[in-house]
Order: sequence, then structure tokens, then C-alpha cells
Amino acid sequence: MTHLTAKPMRLILGIAVLALVIRITAGIMVGWDRLLPVADQPLYDAFAKNILEGKGFQIPDIIRKTPKGLLVEKDFEKMGYFGVVLPDRPTAFFPPVYPIMMTVSYWLFGPHPGSARLIQSFFDTLACFLVGWMGVRLFGSRQGVVACLIFAFYPAFIGLTTVLWTIGMGVFTLVLALTLTVHFQQKLTGWAAIWMGMAWGLAALTRSALLPFLLVVLVLAWWHTRSALKKEKESKDTNVKSVIRPKHQWLYPLIIAIGMMVLLAPWGIRNAVVMGHFTLTPTKGGRNLWEANNGIFSKPYIKYSATAGGMAQVYHRYVQSRLNGLNRPDLVEFPEFSVNLSEFERDKILKQQVMTFLKANPQIAVELCFLRFYSLFRVVLGGWSSYWFVKIAGIISMSFVLIGGLIGLVINCKRWNYLSLFYLLVIYYVAVHTATAAGIPHRLPLDTVLILFATSALFRSYQYVFRPNLNGK
Repeated sequence: MTHLTAKPMRLILGIAVLALVIRITAGIMVGWDRLLPVADQPLYDAFAKNILEGKGFQIPDIIRKTPKGLLVEKDFEKMGYFGVVLPDRPTAFFPPVYPIMMTVSYWLFGPHPGSARLIQSFFDTLACFLVGWMGVRLFGSRQGVVACLIFAFYPAFIGLTTVLWTIGMGVFTLVLALTLTVHFQQKLTGWAAIWMGMAWGLAALTRSALLPFLLVVLVLAWWHTRSALKKEKESKDTNVKSVIRPKHQWLYPLIIAIGMMVLLAPWGIRNAVVMGHFTLTPTKGGRNLWEANNGIFSKPYIKYSATAGGMAQVYHRYVQSRLNGLNRPDLVEFPEFSVNLSEFERDKILKQQVMTFLKANPQIAVELCFLRFYSLFRVVLGGWSSYWFVKIAGIISMSFVLIGGLIGLVINCKRWNYLSLFYLLVIYYVAVHTATAAGIPHRLPLDTVLILFATSALFRSYQYVFRPNLNGK
């Protein structure tokens, strides 16, 4: 184990402070009251103000524009936002953490977008520090400092702090969960377990795609506990001192599960009391699946993608090549809903429509998975690809992290037992988003992991080429 020393941690702290200055400066340049022309900006702004005014977790009636114009031609009073969320009614469409974070920021600093950007800057700075801490723990002091430095200047993470989007908060909560997992693996205690569980619960309530992964976390916790206790039993001189005896090897995973449910259960209970359904998953699953499959063949999306850039352009060319041979074209357009249908009923109908469409077009289902897989390897956000400086920043930062991260995953595979959580997280993220919805924004939380492995690859390459005797400490 690499021990934390004063000097690298002082450097990491200094870099984190620099990261905070950069992010606050970026927020000031955007403007305190300005909303960027990115999907969901007016929604989250109005959402937070609605909660702040005591109206509850619901969308106000003023939000009528839907991203990409996919429902502009529909009756808003019947269809609502995203075709699922009706105005001025309780909703379970959105994971709760980001709207709550925005509401808190508006309460603290005033109901302005700049307030949310300020809080997001602090959270991203903390994520920067934690990435450096993990780098030191997992790979070495130098690696931790460089990983922190890369995070501090990573253009995508700086940009996320200026946008009212859940992804930036998703980056922080995932980094927090990974950090506390590393801490638990190195210090098996009940408190470490409970904090780890609560962190994963928070991450899942921020990005609901992580909910199934919680089972993987629990299995890995049991496996690691069992291995550590076995090692303690076999060795008389070990650094692992646990208060839990081997016959209680299930206790730590149980404590972690309790920590998860401390945060997850209140959300499920709220949904049961307010909306009549106990659920931890948001009602946006059907909508997201429709948009990533049937929706790309719909008339509004074809109109939108004809002039858009990035992956929308790729999808547009693909749709034009497949329209004539499409089976069940009646399932392409967004369904008409009665105003009396609940979110849960709409979500169920959309999921059934998507599954029926994909079963009728199995070749398209497979090809769309390949397109989504490809989108995870892009390095320039489509909406900004016309700006040369963004292209250069994307190539320099994202290309290095993506390629270096993949190399780092390969060269560290012998440390699978110690780094298994990170490997399984990468596999899980790629699999889930290949099967559902994908793009650069979906990959950004994973870039925090790739930064760590890219830094490891960088030092291993340096050691191999220039310093054969470099010990990495």
C-alpha cells in the first residue's frame, strides 16, 4: 500500500484550490443570471424555484419547450414535458439529488443559475481532490498528483460546472463512492462500510443507471471482506485489523446495504406515498429508450438531425438508409396519451412500444447498439464541434484520457484483485449505455476512472522508455 505523505497531499490540495479558481472564473464568464443554450437548462432552473417556493417536487406549467423539439407538435396539456411529466403534478421522472442540490444552492445564494454553478464548482473541486487521493492510494504519489492535475484542467469537467445538468453532480457522487470504497478496502471497519454504502446510494439517486450496479458493489464487498479476513487469519503480522470475525463475513456487506437504503428508501417511500408506487427507478426509462431507438426514425427527430452536428448527423445518415425497409413503422412516432394516464402507465407503454419495435427490427436493434458503442469513443461534443478551439481541447484531453485509460486498464490487469471494482464499473457502464442510450455526456463520469488509469499508463511508459529504475513512489 502506498502511504499518504505530507508533500503530495499538499500539492494535491493546492491543485484543487487552483481548480476551484478556474471553475469559479468560468462561471463568472458565463454570467450570474444567464442560462446556456443547452437542453434542460430552463427546466432545472424552474424546477428548483418551484421546490424553493414550497410547491413540491413538480414541474411548473411554464416549461413547454422540449429538447430537440420531439414533442413540439403535440398537445402539451395532455402530453406534458418529455411526453411523460404533466405540469403542476408530483413527478418521479427525475432522480432527486440534482434538483435538491439546485434548490439548496438557490436557498443559500439566491434563485439564480450562478448559485448552482458556484455549488457545482465546489463539488467538482472536491472530486478533483478525491481523484488525486485515489491516485496516491492506488498507484503512487506522483501518479496521484498528476491525476489531480489532469482533472483540474480537464475542459469537459470545467464546462460541466457552467451547465445546469445532472452529469456534473454524477461525476462528483461517483468519485465520492469510489473514494469511500477504496477507503473501506484499506480499512475494514463498520463506519467505513456505512459511509461507503451511503455514498453509493447517493450516486444511484443522482444517476439512476447505477442502481443495478449496487448489487455488484455488495458482492465485491463480501468477496473483499472474505479475502481480507482469510489473510488476517493466515498471517500473524498483518496490517489488516478487523473488528469483524470470519464467521461474520456477511456483516460488512449488510452494513453497506443498510447505508445504501438509508438514502434510497426515503425516495421510494416518497414515491409510494405521493404517487402510489414504491419505486427507486425514475419514470424516464421508457422515454429514454424510445428516444434512442424508435425516436430517431420519428419525423421531428429527422427534421432536427438534418441540420444538427455530432452523433445526430450520424443517426440521420443511418435513418435515411433504413427507412424504406423498416418493419412496424406504426411504432415510430411518440404515442398519444390521455391526460388521465399516470407517469408510470406512460413509462410502461413506452417501454412496450420500444421492445415491440426492436423485436420487429432485430438488425436495427443490433446496429443501433454498435452506433451507441461508437459514440462512447468520440472526443468532441457534437453541439460545439464547429469551434476549432473546442476540437483541439477535446483531442488533447479526451483523446489522451480515453486512449491512455484503455492502455492503463490493460497494463494493470494483473492487479485485478485490487482494482476489480474499477474494471467492473467500466464494463458495466459501456454495456448499459451501449444497450440503452450513449454519448460523450454519458461517458464523462467514467472519465474520472480513465484519468487514473491513463496516469498510470503515462508513468509506466515513462519508466519503460526513460527511467527503467523509477520505482513509482
